[in-house]
Amino acid sequence: MSLLTRLRARYHYWLGLAHRSRGNRALAESAYHDAIGEFTQAILLDPRLTGAHFARGVVYWRELNDYERAIRDFSRVIELDPAIADAHLNRGLARVFGRLDTREDAVTDFEEYLRRGKNGYWRIEAENQLARLRAAR
Repeated sequence: MSLLTRLRARYHYWLGLAHRSRGNRALAESAYHDAIGEFTQAILLDPRLTGAHFARGVVYWRELNDYERAIRDFSRVIELDPAIADAHLNRGLARVFGRLDTREDAVTDFEEYLRRGKNGYWRIEAENQLARLRAAR
């Protein structure tokens, strides 16, 4: 892949982040769709750009409630780089909030986040989610 292609991919990635920020400030759903479009363009240019897959997954689940697409994006991040702890956490949260019948998969995601993740706040959230999932069995 050429340097120019990688730069173009990152340009679209940064535009996507700007659109998401605009959507968060204005609560404008159209901005989230613009962000999805830019992240998708970045991925088309550089399919290994984990940041674009991750950011698109976040928009899908947090802003658009499209949990299945979010899970696909977080899964792709994990395929590309399993060490990205936040992908495990967010995939688990998307499974829980989407009420998808993947309880054991969510448990695995939260356990993996606890093995890899360093952020104290999100570690507590992962532990809380695990406790809820285990209590519901």
